[in-house]
Amino acid sequence: MARVDKARLLLLAARDAVDAKKVADMARAAEVYAKRQKLSEDAIRYATAVKVDAMTLMGKFLETMPKAKGGKPYQKRATLGKKPRVPTLIEHGIEYEEAKACRRLVKLASEQPEKYVAIREAKLPISAATSSAHVSHNAGDNEWYTPKEYIEAAVRVIGSINIDPASSKEANKVIGADRFFGKNEDGLQQEWPGNVWMNPPYSQPLCTQFCEYLVRQHKAGITKEAIVLVNNATETEWFQNMARYAGALCFPKGRIKFWCPEKTSAPLQGQALLYLFGHNARKFCDEFAKFGLVFRT
Repeated sequence: MARVDKARLLLLAARDAVDAKKVADMARAAEVYAKRQKLSEDAIRYATAVKVDAMTLMGKFLETMPKAKGGKPYQKRATLGKKPRVPTLIEHGIEYEEAKACRRLVKLASEQPEKYVAIREAKLPISAATSSAHVSHNAGDNEWYTPKEYIEAAVRVIGSINIDPASSKEANKVIGADRFFGKNEDGLQQEWPGNVWMNPPYSQPLCTQFCEYLVRQHKAGITKEAIVLVNNATETEWFQNMARYAGALCFPKGRIKFWCPEKTSAPLQGQALLYLFGHNARKFCDEFAKFGLVFRT
């Protein structure tokens, strides 16, 4: 991967967006070559990391480039007297969509470092940098209460709900857990014994933290059985890690109509329900088949 080594050195000497663009192109070519030649995962990750670093630097340089009147960037300016015209991005060899991705990477590095690192380590594609509408990376509202029919189906599978680690007094009127943890109790500092129903906070990094903590509670012999309702973010590391422990999954036909006493909850994507750790996978499929596609893993 000598070409990537050279690209990394050139990146240190980059003085503008054009220099960074050249490095990104070199690293991108090396990345494609590594994949086609089926080189090691380390080689692919190395090329991807240099590419992302170059694109991020390009995005920073682009922030300082002059903009045309009216705030619209990268348009031609008419020559006024002897004043030279500002070159367009296209004339620099930079496409608008690429520039958009680079600027988004800069923003992502500061606002969602976990997602940025995943892109840099080739765990997520570059296109994920512009997928701001995806709820799996949402940083907003966590008040999404589960409809009664899903709770009733869960109880028929696991018998009873001993713990709901991410809930509220209002939500528990429907869930009926023996014990629940709200914001003040911080479920990540508690033990989750027995049967768990979990509809975790959908903002990051809380969603990842709750999903990882559930697995740790099971490995510690504390959680025996669980049903989890999350976004169907199958491309994320947290979903993949949790799904490894699933005996069955359900992908509802449509987006679940969550409820909240003070507002209408409208999810931006579909959901998934996972049955974890226990021996009732077949029963889970029987009960949740009415909601959508079910299958055992």
